[in-house]
Amino acid sequence: MPSRLAPFLAILLPLKPNISGSGRLLSWWDKLSVPVLNNIGAEKGLAVVAKDLLLAILVYDEDEDDAKTPEAKATSNTLAETLFATWLAQSKAALEQFDDHAKFVVEQIQFILIAFGKRRPKVRVNYVE
Repeated sequence: MPSRLAPFLAILLPLKPNISGSGRLLSWWDKLSVPVLNNIGAEKGLAVVAKDLLLAILVYDEDEDDAKTPEAKATSNTLAETLFATWLAQSKAALEQFDDHAKFVVEQIQFILIAFGKRRPKVRVNYVE
């Protein structure tokens, strides 16, 4: 499966508008996050496609469709919290175990969170350990 993750995520990106409702985007990410993060440095193009898909979920247009905005906001907030928690866990592994893969994952997630913060700075992440 690892060699097929990037193309699969690339297919999901244009389908994103059709995968809304009842937390379906979050369900997709929950199922794909472990394989994506485990192979993000090994599969060519996976980091770029994952970044594009995650930013498409995180950054939503408030003026696009008033009926979908509350769900898009909730999905964005939940995903931001999940990414932040993953970033914290991987940072700990990278520092304590000198894990190069964890360091790469940390860098990728940090890049996504910074890009998200530049586009939507009003969002607050509530993380409790």
